[in-house]
Amino acid sequence: MTKRLTILTMFVLLGAFGCAPAQDNTMATGETDGELATVHFSLESIAQGLDLNNKTFRLRIYSAAPASPDSETLFDSLASYGCLQASGSDISIRDLKVGDGRLVFFEVFSDSSCMDRYAMGVRGGVNIVKETELQKSARGTECSADEVCQELVHPDARCDCDKEVDESNNALTYCKAGVTGSCTVSAPIYIPLYETGKFEELPFPSQDLRNRASQTSCDVDADCNVVHPAAVCNSVLGFCTVEGLFPLSPSRPRAFHQSVTLSDGRILFLGGFNRVDDGNNFQAAAPFSELYNPITNLFEKPSAQSSFGGKHAAFAGAARIQNDSAVVAGGITEAKLRYDLGDELMMSVEIPLEYTDDCSSGTCTNFSRSLYVMDLISGTVQESTLPSYVMAHRLAVVNQGTDPYLLLTGGLVYDDEVKTVAPTNLYTECSVLDILAGDAAVCTEMTDSPMSTTRYSQADICLVQSGPMEPCDEYMTLGGAPADEATATVFSSEQEPFNQSFEFSKLSDLQGALFPEMAKVEDSTDQPARFYSFGGIHDLTSTQSNGSLMVSIGAPDVPPQQITVNLSSGQMNPLPVDLSKLDTPDSVYRLFHSVSVLEDGRVIVAGGIGSDSLPTRDVLVFEDPQTGTLEFVKKLTLRRARFVHPATVIKKGLLKGAILIVGGFTVDNEDGAVRFAEGAEIFIP
Repeated sequence: MTKRLTILTMFVLLGAFGCAPAQDNTMATGETDGELATVHFSLESIAQGLDLNNKTFRLRIYSAAPASPDSETLFDSLASYGCLQASGSDISIRDLKVGDGRLVFFEVFSDSSCMDRYAMGVRGGVNIVKETELQKSARGTECSADEVCQELVHPDARCDCDKEVDESNNALTYCKAGVTGSCTVSAPIYIPLYETGKFEELPFPSQDLRNRASQTSCDVDADCNVVHPAAVCNSVLGFCTVEGLFPLSPSRPRAFHQSVTLSDGRILFLGGFNRVDDGNNFQAAAPFSELYNPITNLFEKPSAQSSFGGKHAAFAGAARIQNDSAVVAGGITEAKLRYDLGDELMMSVEIPLEYTDDCSSGTCTNFSRSLYVMDLISGTVQESTLPSYVMAHRLAVVNQGTDPYLLLTGGLVYDDEVKTVAPTNLYTECSVLDILAGDAAVCTEMTDSPMSTTRYSQADICLVQSGPMEPCDEYMTLGGAPADEATATVFSSEQEPFNQSFEFSKLSDLQGALFPEMAKVEDSTDQPARFYSFGGIHDLTSTQSNGSLMVSIGAPDVPPQQITVNLSSGQMNPLPVDLSKLDTPDSVYRLFHSVSVLEDGRVIVAGGIGSDSLPTRDVLVFEDPQTGTLEFVKKLTLRRARFVHPATVIKKGLLKGAILIVGGFTVDNEDGAVRFAEGAEIFIP
């Protein structure tokens, strides 16, 4: 059985299991060259219920990020010891070569030959040193019992002395009478384990740590370092909070944010609401962004963050452009969200036209007309101006002829002269080459050739592109339009300027749908790419009064559709998705959910607001068999109900093919309060 410990440190040690007899749980590497050290690892899942009984394991340590699991290792337990049986203790590796940036890859298997993988963990950026500062401090601390060292040095410390023994001759935790010793500690390196085929949580703070933070007053984030390196200051309430265990998990909660995958595989999370005051007013503020590195399985702070105090971009659009620059356009600063717990559940969103923070800059407009460009290589941020204040739009990188452009379509536009908000049929083009050249006047609103359909909260999909991270040649927006207007619009790079090539008229349940999400299953040798729409709502009302846009959102009611797009003929045909194997077909209705496509073509619909108008933990898995017709295959479960969360498929590293979900909102079922959904979750197929 595994042993669960609660340690209030950055490592959040939750127990471990090893391979050797209880008297000696240390394995040797056989290294003889260079300075060597003994390293201790603690391994277990964050989630309750990971069964490690009758399991085997393999541990590999690399000198740097491996190109593949079979890259050369510093240590491989399978090569040295074979497939090992798990038992109830931490693992120690003796004579491991000292160095920086090591990567640890741990796998648990259900069979005796280490072939059937049950769980895995990856942790990079590990520095192996001869003696840490913590160990030096421990060695200089006198003690008479383990608890002295645990209180003065570290929760994992113990007293190195001749211990008293019990009647079975087992060592106790305190020294013999009249004997003292010095403290010793080998703080384990924590390697989180995640069971395959399930959604598992990344590490998150204990309630005790959060309680200690709330008892510490603060003015700025630095005041909270005495609590924990990941603690931050809630300047409104005046005390510290710990929302995440950075770098093992996100540093702050986020919702209505965007994710962008960079060419090196890192995932950049941008904007969104990340603070809330005691009036349930959610705010987009600093820090503006953070990165997840799938190579190390750690979160990082972008270098651009230091030159960027945090701009306001919830409900924004985001995209990656050349040279690994990320673009964020439009959005809002703040909004209030709540649930009306009457006979009919309904979520209400209040979007003020002017935000309530200090307006010393001269403008309090809640809607943004900024285009921010973060260069992740140079660490700089530049700002340009959009033609309009806009939110709930879509942003994509497209080709216009042979040149890349940003294309911003639809959205709710705020007119600061007459103080009104309305959907738009205009679209905006921004030259990527001009953006990279630092030209501030990069965007043009296309008033001479507008879209014939007004849209906002629409879905979008790249129909045709030359490569996974290349600009779109054929691009489609779907939904978000009034019921009497076209369901979808296709834009083509062959048009001058980049313009709609044709529109699709009424298409069954998709007509008038708001907030759908689309998925694309790539071409195979047997059939071309297929497109799918999941979720959406028809029941949405909005009114403008008292300087705010009030939006009431009912239950989602749009069934999934398989969509065939024929670019040659300009035709689009919907086909219902097969739900015959789904016990409760209504559970497919979703709003503010995520849709991801795995490398094998399975489509994962996760979370969101369900048919009962409440956030759901349900995850629906669909597959596209040889018949080319999508069908439901099974149901999974999120660890926490959440909505308005991005779900990103990891493209590189040992976690390639996994899905990472970060942030979102959830709802307190008792009082209807909207709250941040804790932390992040990962799904390893």
